[in-house]
Amino acid sequence: MDLPAGKVQLGETDAHAMIREIKEETGYNAKEEELHFL
Repeated sequence: MDLPAGKVQLGETDAHAMIREIKEETGYNAKEEELHFL
């Protein structure tokens, strides 16, 4: 089993990094309002 991993790029918000990583790892186009920070 592989867990998604990534880093926030320079000038990128946490939310945008999450959206980008979700797209890269799963192909899903997430929206910022769908994110839930823990």
